[in-house]
Amino acid sequence: MLGFFFTMNHLLQKLVSASKSVNKSQVEAIVSDLINLQAPLQERWVGVGQIAKSFGSYRLAKRCIEKSLEQSQSDQMVAQALGMLSDLGKTELAYEYLQSIGNRVSSSVVLLHLKGVLAYQLGYFTQAKQSLREVLIKVPTSGETLHLLSTMSDTEEAKELQKELDTLLSSIDKAPLSVSKACFYNALGNTYLKTSEVVTAYQYFEKCAETMRAISPKDKSFDYSLIEDWRNENVECAEVKPSNFTDESVSTKSSPIFILGIPRTGTTLVEQVIIQNTEAQSVGEIDAFPMAVDNVLKTKNALERLKTLALLDEEKCSMIADEYFKICSEYGISNALIVDKSLSNLRYAYAIKHVFNKAIFVVTKRNEIDNAWSIFKTQFSNSLHWSWDIRKIKSFIDNESRLAKILANSKEVAPIVIQLETLQDQPQETIKQVINRVYEKQGATRETELLSLPPYEAGKVDTTAVRTASMYQARQPISSDHAHSKNIPPKFEKTYSEIH
Repeated sequence: MLGFFFTMNHLLQKLVSASKSVNKSQVEAIVSDLINLQAPLQERWVGVGQIAKSFGSYRLAKRCIEKSLEQSQSDQMVAQALGMLSDLGKTELAYEYLQSIGNRVSSSVVLLHLKGVLAYQLGYFTQAKQSLREVLIKVPTSGETLHLLSTMSDTEEAKELQKELDTLLSSIDKAPLSVSKACFYNALGNTYLKTSEVVTAYQYFEKCAETMRAISPKDKSFDYSLIEDWRNENVECAEVKPSNFTDESVSTKSSPIFILGIPRTGTTLVEQVIIQNTEAQSVGEIDAFPMAVDNVLKTKNALERLKTLALLDEEKCSMIADEYFKICSEYGISNALIVDKSLSNLRYAYAIKHVFNKAIFVVTKRNEIDNAWSIFKTQFSNSLHWSWDIRKIKSFIDNESRLAKILANSKEVAPIVIQLETLQDQPQETIKQVINRVYEKQGATRETELLSLPPYEAGKVDTTAVRTASMYQARQPISSDHAHSKNIPPKFEKTYSEIH
């Protein structure tokens, strides 16, 4: 028995070392050994799975979650494991697991909340509301729960929810600073915004931002000069084609589609339009490309290092392309055109072009003040700390817009450029143009008949939720009402316009 635990602990130490040295093959071998050993890691399986996930080894990560669910006893650990399972692209499986342990869920606040979140992500809004309401019976001040309900509410529901929130406000004001408190203020902001009380809404969005700034670590700023250096040193992108990947489950015949855009410019909308009208599948925002570069170069955050492109010779480009497709296959993409909308795509477009010479790029754009306001009032879940400070939002938009403008005019990248307002004002015409451009880029010449527009077609009542960096925002049907922010608070507009 002592030898068993010695072996287990030795493997865990080796796993940490392999992770630090960015050695994917060693990480996968050690994780496999731990699984075969039937190690009683209990809650530590989630941590092991997180390491596998950070290298794009999603199948191994899923097996770690299965082990965790077999061995974990606490509701908190079950919730953590299922949350990670959802991160692996298996939201439906996580939701089904919760349904299978119904009695346990109904008595647990943390599992009830998770069930509501997963139902929300899957677009089961009636079930989501029911689960979240059950949470509030047990914990009326749950800020995260109230926030999710506020994003789903229509005008009449917002009025009723606002009354509930107002009765709780004095006690929340006295509570310690926390994410839950910030979510509560954001929920109040949402309800007042939906009832057209924009001045009051802004006050609560400000309180949410103040709370998040107070409890969050300082955000490391990205050095945008790297992009210019990369471009100047690599004006002529290498004519490198990805090598043929032998796994028959993945096709490399079509280079991926990379969506480049600032948050809240319609990147998710464009992604959904493409996958509903082509044979494409999406990997969402998993950062598969920088992950592939790190795995091949065995260096964390390799793309943030100057002269990274100088390291990408033909052999390295082929290896990165192979690794990228492996990661996408692990995520569940099977023999399909890949759509990738990771937030880092805009910054790394020239590196992506260097590896995937025939990649299709789509740049999304939006009116600046509408974009800034949409960012500020959105509760992000991906540690985007700059989104809670108006001055930092301005700086971020300025830098990213400059990149987008350069790329939009780049003959090397030659992107499809989509203005969100045009897409939402003229959905049918714009969507058809986008899909036809995608087919043209693939070398097809046929005239495209739209296969599907739901849930975005005007007049549809359906909504869908897509997990992105914004905290599970409900996606609404396309309409001009959503295209333009008609109710931007004057104080926000004035503050933003005065920033230089």
